[in-house]
Amino acid sequence: MNAIYRSALLALLVSFPVTAQKSGEQQSLAPSDQELSSGENLIVNKKWQEAVAYLAKLQQRFPKHERTLSLYAQSLHSSAQFEKALPLYQRLMKSKKAATARLARYQYACALAMLGKKEPAIYQLYQAVSQGFRQSASIKNNRELASLHDDIRFQKLVFALEDGEEPPVVQFRPSVRDAQMLIRVKRFDDAKKALETILSRQPGQPMAIYFLGYVLHMQGKLDQALPYHIKASAFRAPVGYSSAYNAACAHAQKGRLDAAFEWLGKAIDKGFKNKANLLNDEELKGLREDPRWTKLLERLQ
Repeated sequence: MNAIYRSALLALLVSFPVTAQKSGEQQSLAPSDQELSSGENLIVNKKWQEAVAYLAKLQQRFPKHERTLSLYAQSLHSSAQFEKALPLYQRLMKSKKAATARLARYQYACALAMLGKKEPAIYQLYQAVSQGFRQSASIKNNRELASLHDDIRFQKLVFALEDGEEPPVVQFRPSVRDAQMLIRVKRFDDAKKALETILSRQPGQPMAIYFLGYVLHMQGKLDQALPYHIKASAFRAPVGYSSAYNAACAHAQKGRLDAAFEWLGKAIDKGFKNKANLLNDEELKGLREDPRWTKLLERLQ
């Protein structure tokens, strides 16, 4: 963790005032000052794994206590457990304390950048700035944001902050229709970015899930596509059976024949009826010599 990021961490720690506990009822709502100090000291002394273990238990005891939640998020972040830190930051971003909310959003952006999620990271960074996070040096020099440095939106944001100006207005809200247009012209990388941005705001958006699976599939990233195919298969027709079919194709290309037949069966159960597609799809050619193929086709008679 670099010095600038560490200073932001310490700023978050001191943004939660310590108040003495006066009753048994209050003690049940918040940890003691000593317990909190122990967690802080583990972080400051860079004992990341000890901090994670200690603060995980403390947060389980006091799930609604913001300072404990913040410390736990920081311990996860500092130990590179970014995925686990994300939902904690999301909770802190809803804090009624403006300083807590904007710093949590900034750290959320950093975690996204470290996970390679460039579009959502830039979006959340702009959101943090709009909420009042104006530390241009922290943004410019934070190594966790290095993957964003070559993006013109990042550069414009830093220049604006250094000049004391308002950040530029940037379009960050692509629609599923925008993604579909990009897919139509085979701009899969751009479509992927758009869909990831949509899902960063609306994690359960059915069509975004469906199309992200499709895009990853078309890029040949079959194992990455599968979780999206499977998730989308739970949606109603035609998305459900189309996604089950796509899952079957992914398994077939990976040579997982049993799984491929299982998912083709599920696709048919969900309403898939396109026999011609089965007969002509090159991704399924590895299944056609299997005795189960004929029985599968009979289900489409």
